[in-house]
Amino acid sequence: MRMNEKLKKFIKNEPLFSVAEAEKNGIQRSLLAYYCKKGEIEKLGRGLYKVAGKELDIPIQWEDLLYAYKKVPNSTVCLLSALAIYNMTDEFTKKHWLAIDHSRYAAKKQGIKIIRLRNTKLGKTSMNLGKYKISIFDRERTVIDAFRFLSVEVAIKAIQAYFKSGMRPDYHKLSDYAQKLHVDIAPYVLTLTT
Repeated sequence: MRMNEKLKKFIKNEPLFSVAEAEKNGIQRSLLAYYCKKGEIEKLGRGLYKVAGKELDIPIQWEDLLYAYKKVPNSTVCLLSALAIYNMTDEFTKKHWLAIDHSRYAAKKQGIKIIRLRNTKLGKTSMNLGKYKISIFDRERTVIDAFRFLSVEVAIKAIQAYFKSGMRPDYHKLSDYAQKLHVDIAPYVLTLTT
């Protein structure tokens, strides 16, 4: 029996997908279950699938992060996960940090730390992990959030890495985010820039 044409077209563009993405494209869960039994798609975990035998075009160190990101629709990579992507931390975390809007609820998922935030648009940008586009907070928002949610030690290391990264620091953006999110980073910036 040939694979349902709608599913075939969908997985051609999305070899890694969530149940929510499949349903949004008119593909029922029962169809996913059927093709899993046939071995044409693989279930990677609760609500996450990929085309059987298809290698994902993504650096191996970010594969688990991408899986986590796909499991939480409309999320944004944040805090320790964003710091790791930007090479601004040496912290190791067993969980992938994702932000969602404070008005949303997301069930606890193994290996994922969900942070509910009021302002999820401030500093939100996107980047590619392989061929997959993810939402992530920019470097400046990530530094400010480190002071809000992580230890002072981690936050100081993050801001030091931000200024030493070789990329030109955006003082205006950093200051604007700090003001909007009620974080006083002036002493740290002053120490690092004088």
